[in-house]
Amino acid sequence: MSPTATAGPAAGFGEALRGWRQHRGLSQLGLSLEAGISPRHLSFLETGRSTPSQEMVRRLLDTLDVPLWDRNRLLLAAGYAPLYRESSLDDENLSQVRRAVRLMLERHEPYPAYAMDGAWNVIDANAGHQAVVDSFGEDAEEARNILRLICAPHLLRPYLVNWEEVTGAVLRRVRRQLDAPEPPAALAAVVEEVCAYPGVRELLQTSGLTARQDLFVPLEITNGERTQRWMTTLVTVGGALDVALDDLVIECFFPADEESERIALETAEAPTS
Repeated sequence: MSPTATAGPAAGFGEALRGWRQHRGLSQLGLSLEAGISPRHLSFLETGRSTPSQEMVRRLLDTLDVPLWDRNRLLLAAGYAPLYRESSLDDENLSQVRRAVRLMLERHEPYPAYAMDGAWNVIDANAGHQAVVDSFGEDAEEARNILRLICAPHLLRPYLVNWEEVTGAVLRRVRRQLDAPEPPAALAAVVEEVCAYPGVRELLQTSGLTARQDLFVPLEITNGERTQRWMTTLVTVGGALDVALDDLVIECFFPADEESERIALETAEAPTS
């Protein structure tokens, strides 16, 4: 064994710390300056020669902007108990959050909106979103994951006029989520699944940048007779201290032109059979 390393918890934390530092493109000097510690102390932490205090662990994780889903792992590696809850969104302690999400979705009617977790699984959706899914005869269970919904050739993909642009924009967000030394396993599994569909892996490996001159990439959906253009916004929970809330994203759709707004309003007002 190297005389400059130990085999205890400090060594495990040091390896993980070094992984995140290198992943963020920082030198030891760069991270030490940003965290306000000496390069020598940082070197000792990375090699396991020094054991960090809990406060030091938190300072370094904050400086490196480590997401909540990986912070507990690094705390455990340093020998400390996890600080962040890892609840299920079905847990009773998150009931108030679920009510707030439901209120946001309902208030966004008649336009589509849904809430999803970090693996892009839809956990709640309003009637506007469900109407879009139902109008194309999608399987409810398969359509529950947004990545699968837009990437699978037998789901929404054939109706997306600008599929490559939309999917490229979505996969740029996915790449940011995967931007970690150890990406979340649930997300990685879904990404591996959708990459088996034609053209998806190639888009994931490229920038997905678009050459169009619009202010944003619209979602253009056609039923063969009419085409709707949508823009979307993302809502996240501020100051989340629970992994489930840190991963929670609400996506709201807005008509990108007057014709799309007219179609959406007509669809909402049409009587249901």
